[in-house]
Amino acid sequence: MIDSIRLYQPGSKILLITPPPVYLPKWGAHRNEQKRSQDRDVDETKRYRECILKLAAAVQIPVLDMWKVFFGSDGAYKESIAADPDMLCDGLHLGPKGNDLLTQSFMELVAKEWPELRPDLLDEKVPWWDKVDAGSSDSIVQSLFNRSK
Repeated sequence: MIDSIRLYQPGSKILLITPPPVYLPKWGAHRNEQKRSQDRDVDETKRYRECILKLAAAVQIPVLDMWKVFFGSDGAYKESIAADPDMLCDGLHLGPKGNDLLTQSFMELVAKEWPELRPDLLDEKVPWWDKVDAGSSDSIVQSLFNRSK
């Protein structure tokens, strides 16, 4: 996949993100409610993470390590953090704090790797929502196509 992107879109910026950790008690309870068996494992998820880290190093692509984002610089699994529903809402999917950490870390990594992509340096392609009169289709069209800088 990476080779294809590099071949067909050579200017593309590629960034890999490791899978986040999983908190089995909560995810298992969620699966039980659905009458489904447990389908995740911390060690297996960690192996996926390690593969992504190795791949990123081998193909020289920046990587966002969600385990370091969640647990700190060593990336060591900490159950007390994984158990926080604000980190993983159901034991697998990111909760509000998990999403905030992902967003913040992603933006920091993009700014470090590709400073020209910092949001404050990008041209506005469409107007901000509060600059458009949503009740007027003419206003919307005009704001999209007849904007002055």
